[in-house]
Amino acid sequence: MRGNRHTLIALILFSAALHFAGIRGDLPYAENYDERPFVGIPYFLAVEGKWDPHYYGHPGSTMIYPLRMVFSVWISIAHSDDFMQLRSLDDLFLAHPSEYFYFGRFLSILYGIGATAALYLIARRLFGETTALWGTVLWLLSPLILEHHQIARTDAAALCFASWAVLAILRL
Repeated sequence: MRGNRHTLIALILFSAALHFAGIRGDLPYAENYDERPFVGIPYFLAVEGKWDPHYYGHPGSTMIYPLRMVFSVWISIAHSDDFMQLRSLDDLFLAHPSEYFYFGRFLSILYGIGATAALYLIARRLFGETTALWGTVLWLLSPLILEHHQIARTDAAALCFASWAVLAILRL
């Protein structure tokens, strides 16, 4: 059991290193087109003090609500003195857009790391330790997987929750 725990921790650290290595992407010059709804909507919800995004695609709630809470705290802590200098909070988003996209990407990466851990545990339960290890390493080396986990979209969140649900079903 101790070896299994060390293997899982090593895979999580390897996953984090690979995921965080590419978090910058094209920022601050251009965000991914798909990121705008999952970063812009939570920002304006936080600014306006609202909870209804009027947009429920993908399902976006796995990104929108956590980011809305993070942005509320971030705006009040990091930009409290900027309120006097800017005409509106819309200008704050335009003046510092990258930091909000980094928060979205960070959350997506956390979901991706959670999905990686679940994948390893599922494969270990079904196929054994060696297959689980190699399967998870191959999974982590896939450029498509890393790319989708490094942008603020719902792909990693959906995969994370679905993987943990499958693992829970397998444990029944």
